[in-house]
Amino acid sequence: MSTLAMALFCVCLPAPPAAAQSEPTLSDLIAIIEQQEELIRRQGERIDHLERRLDERALDDEVPISTFAEYPNEAEAPPARTPASGNGADTQPLDNPGRSNSEIGRFPDDTIVRPGSFDNSIRIPGSILALKIGGFAQVNLNRSFGDQAADGLFLPSLIPLSDTDVSRTAFLADGSRFNVDVRGDTELGLFRTFIEADFNGAEGNSLTTNSDGLRLLHAYGQLGNLYAGQYWSLFSDVESFPETLNPTSPSGKPLVRQVGVRYVGDLSAGLSYAIAMENPASRFSGPQSSESLDNWPDLLAGVTLERDWGRIRLVGLVRALRARTEINGETRSDSEIGWGLNMTGRIDLPFLEDQDNLVFGVGGGESIGRYHLELAFDGLDGTVSADGTLQTVPTWTAHAGYQHWWSDTLRSTATYGLIVVGRTQSLDDDDPRMLQIGTVNLVWSPVAMVDLGAEIVIGARETQSGEQTDASRLQFLGRFRF
Repeated sequence: MSTLAMALFCVCLPAPPAAAQSEPTLSDLIAIIEQQEELIRRQGERIDHLERRLDERALDDEVPISTFAEYPNEAEAPPARTPASGNGADTQPLDNPGRSNSEIGRFPDDTIVRPGSFDNSIRIPGSILALKIGGFAQVNLNRSFGDQAADGLFLPSLIPLSDTDVSRTAFLADGSRFNVDVRGDTELGLFRTFIEADFNGAEGNSLTTNSDGLRLLHAYGQLGNLYAGQYWSLFSDVESFPETLNPTSPSGKPLVRQVGVRYVGDLSAGLSYAIAMENPASRFSGPQSSESLDNWPDLLAGVTLERDWGRIRLVGLVRALRARTEINGETRSDSEIGWGLNMTGRIDLPFLEDQDNLVFGVGGGESIGRYHLELAFDGLDGTVSADGTLQTVPTWTAHAGYQHWWSDTLRSTATYGLIVVGRTQSLDDDDPRMLQIGTVNLVWSPVAMVDLGAEIVIGARETQSGEQTDASRLQFLGRFRF
């Protein structure tokens, strides 16, 4: 047989049986496993790389929103995937059909609403800003004893000196509020606008439509450490206000909103300062009719110390008072300097219950009636004598409130406050010498958005002549926040 024929014959021979082939060794199997592990590792790195690219794409338009220290800076993370449709398949957005399922829920464009970076806010599409809408619907049932108007604020300075055996009842909803809060980061710091209103504006008619008009409460803007607009005065420390159903309780807490300009900064860890210029709105009393000439803004400055146990705040106030009076056809002008100090605080009491706390305030000065609602109606920023002489009015104040939590949903607050007005030559006998309010309440929050409460309010008034009177109110409240 030729060599070529022999080669063809060998090629056509059947292969030897499998048993005749060599078996793989342990080392061969280990090598195969290591190769597979290396392949899996490389695939994992590739997946991580692709996910990072998707995240970077989603965050291209994101700008972090800074927040005030008093607000949490925790936004809920978006879901990993969109909710499934009824047939179990992922729902693909109609405006971007080219995206894969793995991208859904990452919010890479401005056509989808996403969480903002401060509490309960949403990011405004196509903007660096985040928006929060809030407020509450509120209903009050007031039963007043002692001729206090049941449909108004409970103020001891308005308690009549006679006919105090009259009682009244009123249902109210005008304390309901609505607010809009917008924030965003800029190269100059936090930008913020805040506007809030209630319905204590134009009085309605309860016999017909029972309508009430919007009333501006707060409207201010912020850029970095600078604030401008209408808000609580720097002299009013909101964090030292106890929780009461009657918003003016207790007496002694400075309670005024006004327009001003404020700058806030840090001195050290836990120690901050604030300076402000605020609207001067003086009002005088006395035997002569006088015009207030508010030539200069009220000047305020304060420091706040914050620690684990609570906070302390001290604020000082200087006012330029000027009165113009017509006496026998002649104009007489006089001026004085008013001043005030107010120290307030909040102390946590975890050794009683986790959320128990004590708030307090003490203050005093000359002609600070503008900053206390109880005195604003009597024009006690100063008095003008018969010859046109302007005098300051000495005033001392104090308030305190203790809050106890019976459970996570049930709490009580007891408060007491007073204002003492010193005697001056031109004060009338009916002008207040001492005003007091005490309250105790019980508030239940069955869910986080609802407060249901009842409160007893007792007020007393003593005049400069020594005459005394008192009144009380039983108040029920339902508040539904959003």
